[in-house]
Amino acid sequence: MALPNFNKINPILDKEHTQMIRDIQVLYTHCIQHFQTEEKIFQIGFKKLPKEHSVNKKDILKEWEEHKKEHNDFLEKLKEIGRALIKHIEEKDTVHFHWAVQ
Repeated sequence: MALPNFNKINPILDKEHTQMIRDIQVLYTHCIQHFQTEEKIFQIGFKKLPKEHSVNKKDILKEWEEHKKEHNDFLEKLKEIGRALIKHIEEKDTVHFHWAVQ
């Protein structure tokens, strides 16, 4: 994932801003990988579910769809954190540290 553009202020702040953005991107990537692992394990387990299982398969699938929606919601929250960080850099840090631009 490409690093988004943001105002450069000074080498120290720029390095820390870059690291924070990369950390969010790494977390996002790890979450996607984990959610894909959950999907694979669910599908394997669901196929092995005995017919006499006490919970209706349609109910299980409905609950799984709700579970996956939470994954998507979480990923959107991570994206929003990234956007909020960039906005903070652009609107707050740039203003309060403009004198430190090098």
